[in-house]
Amino acid sequence: MYNKKMVIQKRALSPVIATVLLVMLVVVIAIIVFLAAKSLIREQLEKFEKPIEEACEQVKFDIELGDTSEFPITCKIANRGNIAINSFDLKEIKGPNSEINSLEIFVNSGKVVTKNLVFQTTEPEEIIFYPRVLGTVRGEKTNKAYTCLDNYIAKKL
Repeated sequence: MYNKKMVIQKRALSPVIATVLLVMLVVVIAIIVFLAAKSLIREQLEKFEKPIEEACEQVKFDIELGDTSEFPITCKIANRGNIAINSFDLKEIKGPNSEINSLEIFVNSGKVVTKNLVFQTTEPEEIIFYPRVLGTVRGEKTNKAYTCLDNYIAKKL
């Protein structure tokens, strides 16, 4: 009997193809790292060339609600600070549920504005008013609204 040894030829990738694949892998990893890092970095908003959080400390406002037994409720907003309020985010709370909506009303500093409130939640138990101020994106000429979360007024209905 004749015993044959099988010779298996193994062909490796050519060095050019290996280099191209390696470069493509590095580019894909770099893109993934860039996108992940970009999502972690917030845009820097400024008001009067200072961080917008400092402007939020200067926002002072009062809110008076009309008769809360009838809807729509009349709301009187007085801006007592030096910063114009661009709009408000309203958090409507009813029991364990809440919903955030926008109240598009501009209140310049020193002015009083009256508006009827229309609610998304049916007869909320409490409303929290968060002022939004307009800031400039650092390094750009675009404006964006910023919600001042630490400066709010809550009203029970």
